[in-house]
Amino acid sequence: MTVVLDGRCLCSREEAHDHLVQNLSLPAYYGRNLDALYDALTDRGEPLHIIIEHAQDTAGYGLRIMNTIADAANNTSALTFEKKGC
Repeated sequence: MTVVLDGRCLCSREEAHDHLVQNLSLPAYYGRNLDALYDALTDRGEPLHIIIEHAQDTAGYGLRIMNTIADAANNTSALTFEKKGC
C-alpha cells in the first residue's frame, strides 16, 4: 500500500497527528506522539510506502515527523519512505 502525506499538514503537532491518523489508518490507541508513531509504523505487518509531498514546506514538528518515519523505515523492511518536492 502507498500512502501520500502532505508535508504542509505536518507543521503543527495537532494538525500533523490528525493528518497521520486520517491517512495512515492508525489504531484507536495511537498515542499521538512521535514514539507512538514509530511503534505504529514498525509494528505493521503489511508493506507500506509513505510519500511526503511538499516536503520542502515541512518545518518544525513536521521535520521531526519525517525523521521518525525515516528512522522507522530504516529499521523495518516492510516500510519505505520517500520525500517529494525537496
